[in-house]
Amino acid sequence: MVAAMGVLFGLFFNSAVAAADSAVVPIKMRFAEDQENLTVTTSVGDLFDEKSFLQLSSGVASVIVVRFYVHRKGEIDPIAFALAKIRVVYDHWDEKYWVQLDGPLGGYRASYLKRSEALRAATTFKNFPIAPLSRIAVGPHFLLRMVVELNPLSPELLAEVRRWLTKPAGRG
Repeated sequence: MVAAMGVLFGLFFNSAVAAADSAVVPIKMRFAEDQENLTVTTSVGDLFDEKSFLQLSSGVASVIVVRFYVHRKGEIDPIAFALAKIRVVYDHWDEKYWVQLDGPLGGYRASYLKRSEALRAATTFKNFPIAPLSRIAVGPHFLLRMVVELNPLSPELLAEVRRWLTKPAGRG
């Protein structure tokens, strides 16, 4: 039996946004035991604004990175971590959206005709494994913290952008 779990959800929806602009947003979640893992079922689709939703049809890939951290209540260090990377791209030739998810149990790729279906597939986690049950002790409370990023910049690319800003072309 899994102990009662509280939820803390952290939103960092665009890596270019300063940490002060991030928000903590409560969302509904369902937790369950699935074989050897604690799983979560939830959706983060409501976090997409209209501009991000429309951008899915541009033909340029949108990447969603979701980090799941499971903590014992009152402790800072997580006892478990899971990562999901979702890529959504619109194929103008075939007029369909491709959604690819890579997670702890492997990945899948599927196509959708409607943008709303692609968004739902990309932002819904059904029985997603977040922690081995062997790490979840019966009794204490746990918190799940999710960090969601849309089109995050890699540290290398971010360093390159900073370099461009500090030394514009033609100035050394």
